Amino acid sequence: MTVSFWGLCVAELRKVRGRGLLYATLLFGAFHGVVAPLIAQLTVFAGESAMEKLAPGDAAGAPSDSLDWLVAADLSQTAVTLPVFALVFLFVMSILWAQDFSLGTLGMLVIRPVSRLKIFLSKVAVSWGLVGSCLLLAVVLGGAIGLPLFGVSGDVEKLAVVELCVDPDDSPCFPFVSWMAETPTADMASGEAAEPVALSLGRRLLGVFQGFLLALLGFGPIIGLVAAVATITRSPVLTLFGSLFVLVADALATFLFTVWASLESVGGHEIAGQLRELTLWSVRGFYRLHGTGEIFERGGGDIALTCLYTGIFLGLAGWQFIRRDLT
Repeated sequence: MTVSFWGLCVAELRKVRGRGLLYATLLFGAFHGVVAPLIAQLTVFAGESAMEKLAPGDAAGAPSDSLDWLVAADLSQTAVTLPVFALVFLFVMSILWAQDFSLGTLGMLVIRPVSRLKIFLSKVAVSWGLVGSCLLLAVVLGGAIGLPLFGVSGDVEKLAVVELCVDPDDSPCFPFVSWMAETPTADMASGEAAEPVALSLGRRLLGVFQGFLLALLGFGPIIGLVAAVATITRSPVLTLFGSLFVLVADALATFLFTVWASLESVGGHEIAGQLRELTLWSVRGFYRLHGTGEIFERGGGDIALTCLYTGIFLGLAGWQFIRRDLT
């Protein structure tokens, strides 16, 4: 009897569900959807309190009405893309990809007429499906909690700090939603002081959906890295710490290249700046451009590198998975 691709995906889900990891990961994704709007609300209160102390009676200028339910939903989705969730996801992926080797159950599965490639692709599908489920939970819960907190409308243009939030050379700002407003091109061309204008609801919904797709893409190198390490080490523990070691080393390399590039008196600083842009940590920057309409113009290189790293890692993992003895 031939095992279907869907049947293999269900088997992989049952494997992580049996250890409680499936529900724990989904719960952690939902946690971001609950906490992000609450943190945004606390930030607004803190800002209003600070303005009241600096200029008593003038706190009306604080952004108390600048948030709405869609801002909360996007904030929740953005929270899932932060490294904290990636660490939890590493643990789940280590079990998903390497547990079969340590338990010796994969050989029993291969006895049936099913190709190793189909088994490998089912693991890839489940990995991305788990990320997508967490993102979807965060968006839905963030919007649901943001609805009673902020309502359905707000002066979103107050949050538009385009130069700070969009430019990859600058530090990202909170709350990462400047794309929800834009400066009219006609006003910029006339040289007049242009005021940001909030995007329509439809364009903002499309922006959140674009962020969802970019977040899925951003997890590609992590999924590929775990898969590659798992097929080489065949151990969940070695897979977890091996993947974590690579990611930490990459972040350290990014920091060192950044410091080196800033020292213009030291030779090779230009090359260091170019090498920094090739690290896994640096290519994550394309997510902050979601919804701006400039994703391919300003983040096309990072997207291409992300796809390249994902392809290399998954290609190596698939080659090892198919050719090596799996018992």
